[in-house]
Amino acid sequence: MGYVRIMAGRTTMRVVAAVVAALASTLVWAAHDVEPAGAAVAGSRFVPLEPRRLLDTRPGQGPADDGVEGMVGAGGLIEVQVTGRAGVPATGVSAVVLNVTMTEALAPGYVQVLPAGAGSIGSSSNLNVERTWQTIANQVTVPIGAGGRVALYTQSGGHLLADVSGYYTPTAAATAGRYVPLASGPVRLVDTRSPSSVPTPDPGDTLSCRDFPTWETAWRWYWTYFPRWGDRAHLDDNGNGIPCEGIPFPGRVATPPADVFALGAGGTLRLPIATGTDLGGGLGDPGTISAIVATVTVADATAPGFWQVVPTGVVPGGASHLNADRAGQNISNQVIDPVGADGTITVFSQTGGHVIVDVAGVVTGPASPASSIGLFVPITPSRFVDTRDATNTPQVGPIPPGTAIDVATSDRFGIPAGVTAVATNTTITASGGSGFVQVSPPGLVPIGASSNLNVDRPGQTKSSAVYAAVDAGGRFSIYTQGGGDLLAPRLRTCGDLPRDSDTWPKISVSTKGSWRRCSSAL
Repeated sequence: MGYVRIMAGRTTMRVVAAVVAALASTLVWAAHDVEPAGAAVAGSRFVPLEPRRLLDTRPGQGPADDGVEGMVGAGGLIEVQVTGRAGVPATGVSAVVLNVTMTEALAPGYVQVLPAGAGSIGSSSNLNVERTWQTIANQVTVPIGAGGRVALYTQSGGHLLADVSGYYTPTAAATAGRYVPLASGPVRLVDTRSPSSVPTPDPGDTLSCRDFPTWETAWRWYWTYFPRWGDRAHLDDNGNGIPCEGIPFPGRVATPPADVFALGAGGTLRLPIATGTDLGGGLGDPGTISAIVATVTVADATAPGFWQVVPTGVVPGGASHLNADRAGQNISNQVIDPVGADGTITVFSQTGGHVIVDVAGVVTGPASPASSIGLFVPITPSRFVDTRDATNTPQVGPIPPGTAIDVATSDRFGIPAGVTAVATNTTITASGGSGFVQVSPPGLVPIGASSNLNVDRPGQTKSSAVYAAVDAGGRFSIYTQGGGDLLAPRLRTCGDLPRDSDTWPKISVSTKGSWRRCSSAL
């Protein structure tokens, strides 16, 4: 499959990173399903929820029980009750997964999410606002604080929204709710700009050229199904790639429409997660996967609007995962989404554009074996690496274009040696041009085979949650801009920065917890 073709030019960056969770090695945590000597924390399983809104400070638009209404001013700190609401139990919750959105921002700045009554303002960030009136979202995994609440701090002010997509509950072992990163590294599930990657059901031999009112409708139908199923309806009699040549139309072509799989306004795209669906494919047997962890990227947004991923069968619109704020934008966010009863998920677009889904891992389902492997252990958010700060980074100064830095996790911030994945919030700041950031185990995933963070112009500051698998030495790699296909127009318009430029991008990564090591067994 292809990858997100939104990079252009050459960009260097600095990296700031904070680990938010880790996945402990079988050798360390799960060899005997007991805690190692001196362990201070127990594991938790993840319970996915249908996305529901917990907070919306816009007047008259939030839930009746959110307790907060009105613009949050610069330096404002609000607390939100999480437990006992929107499907989250009143007790027994160790951490929660939220999609946090800032809208109608008053000025550039950052948003930080932390346990109520704990943590330190400014020690990490989750959302970065670039300009006044911007709308921007990011996924956050945060430990539950005092009274079952979490706190949201905004440096510069604006309206805040929070949608819950699941929670962690302590347990010694579990069937469902254990996180399993894909052994191959992130896998591209779909890229709607590449017709061959889009799953479609078998249309059967049910239509003929007489059923299409225009040649263009026949052409679009033909190319919707041809990449996977061939000419099932026998619309191309002579095999030249042009269907229904008997319907008059000037300029008929034997190539697919460039936007054949782009979602229109209100459009949806159904994707297989379990095997055995009408779409084929799938990542695991039915019942073995309760949710997926994926980076969802919107490319070439048609207009401002929101995107949401839901279990198939759930009506979208009650929450959001990504927000495009202008036509042509490229933007990404990590999503944890439950799988529908039919084994699929559905992507919804309010206003349209292309979508790319890169799956990093899955959450086990009830048909999986009981184990402590893959349980989550939250830790206090801490800055893990910052290329602007020599005290906690493997490299000080800008990362040259087409290169990566390796980040060690073992024996740092309470993460034991032998971890296999960490949950991070990764931030790029002062980007030098449009491009992508890829987080993966060093050397495992081809450059450009997936992406986690996308910038589409110089000078941006953007963040994204990333559940990053690590290698046997406990390292993950952060790669920026290089390799793969380039969009020539952007390549031409974005010049290189001088190597001594102080505007080179910087990246940050922060830590909030750890899982026990995940096996490949679902």
